Amino acid sequence: MDREKLSAGIAYNQIAPGEPALWAEYRQRYIALVAHRCATGFLKYGAERSFGKPAKYAYLEDDPACQVVFTMRSGKKAAVETWGHSGSLVVRHRLTLRPGEGERLIARVEYGHGAGEDWHVDHFV
Repeated sequence: MDREKLSAGIAYNQIAPGEPALWAEYRQRYIALVAHRCATGFLKYGAERSFGKPAKYAYLEDDPACQVVFTMRSGKKAAVETWGHSGSLVVRHRLTLRPGEGERLIARVEYGHGAGEDWHVDHFV
C-alpha cells in the first residue's frame, strides 16, 4: 500500500483512499482467525493494531535454538513459555491456557526481554 500511495502522490504519513476499509477487514479477519482459540474476555481489546517484519513470533521458526516449555500448573491452568532470539534480542512469551469446550484456550499472553524475570501483559496474540 505504501508503494501505491507514493505512486499516487500521497505522502507517506497520509491515509490512502480505502485504507480504513482495509484495516476494518484486517480486524474482522484477525478476530475470526483467533476467536475460537481464546478464552472469553481475552479479545476485549480487539485485533492486533500493527504488524511488521519480523513478525512477533518469527523467532519460533527462525531461531534453531528456540525453546518451548509446556507446564501444567493445575487442572485448570497451563502455561507455554518460549525463549528465542530475534536478531540480537532475547525474546520471551508466555501463554496461559485455561480449559474450554474440549480444548485449552488462550487466557493471557505475556512477553519479556532478555534473561530477566519480569513479564509484561500483552493484550494480543
